[in-house]
Amino acid sequence: MARKPLNARQVAYVVVALLFGFIAMRAVQCLNAAGKEPQAYLVLGGNAFREVFATELAKAHPDRIVLISGGSPDPCLWLMFQKNGAPMERIWTEHCSQNTFENFVYSLPLLERMGVRKISLVTDYPQVERALPIAWILFASHGMAVEFENSPGPRQLDDKSYYERIGLILMASGWAVSSQVYQPICQYLTHLPDIDMKAWYKKGFDCQAQTGVANYRPPLNE
Repeated sequence: MARKPLNARQVAYVVVALLFGFIAMRAVQCLNAAGKEPQAYLVLGGNAFREVFATELAKAHPDRIVLISGGSPDPCLWLMFQKNGAPMERIWTEHCSQNTFENFVYSLPLLERMGVRKISLVTDYPQVERALPIAWILFASHGMAVEFENSPGPRQLDDKSYYERIGLILMASGWAVSSQVYQPICQYLTHLPDIDMKAWYKKGFDCQAQTGVANYRPPLNE
């Protein structure tokens, strides 16, 4: 005797059960990760003070990955780490993101592929007020935990209104669902030790004064 196909109500029950099961699984993963030390720093670009602070974090925790998202040009970052005597082996940069939301859209899959389950978000006020909720939503949707590392530096005025921040949270909620089936891969990912500084010296480049390396051009080893 043929089994009757599921009716609409039964299908809805199955979908809801799977959804709650998925949410419960992610919640358990987040709780497990939250009790551990961060494996990586995610540094939001757009402020050279954060990048200089990242060199101090790299020296204090050389075992942790540092991903600088949408930051200064690669040669400037290389010089910052070199000048401050910070290890470069676990430092990565991505230059696909153009705003705070994209910082997380592109960084999330990169950190997942690196096996990271907990990050320390490096930013400052007032950006953290809009960045941290986005980070919590997106990373939690992939079972990853987030904590906040406040970067020193002059405080700036936030150019985002209340309604714009709410809009970003809604966008993050939507992307938390979409990213389960699709995530973009940044094609402009650089491992800091692989930067060809000799080529950059020949080509020429400019660094902001806040980086501390605007006029710093040390001789390179042959």
